[in-house]
Amino acid sequence: MRFKLEYVSTGSTPYVLARQMDGGSFTIGLDSRLGGARIKMSLSQPRSLRPDGSPDLTVFAFQLLGASEVSVLKVGETVVLTPGVGQ
Repeated sequence: MRFKLEYVSTGSTPYVLARQMDGGSFTIGLDSRLGGARIKMSLSQPRSLRPDGSPDLTVFAFQLLGASEVSVLKVGETVVLTPGVGQ
């Protein structure tokens, strides 16, 4: 599953906002990675609107396991979600 990185946060709780590029569902498990960065097994969907005001349900927030994970991610690049194992 491919995602385009739209924002990378370097704060105390590092996270990325990414737009889903491929249709369909996806899962996050143990050792899941987004573009090589380790992510937590949690997922949120921020309030994001399309130009017409309708909800944009293709944007997701992935929480990174640590600040060091930020270094492998760049805004604008398309990355692959590796689901990992288990739920």
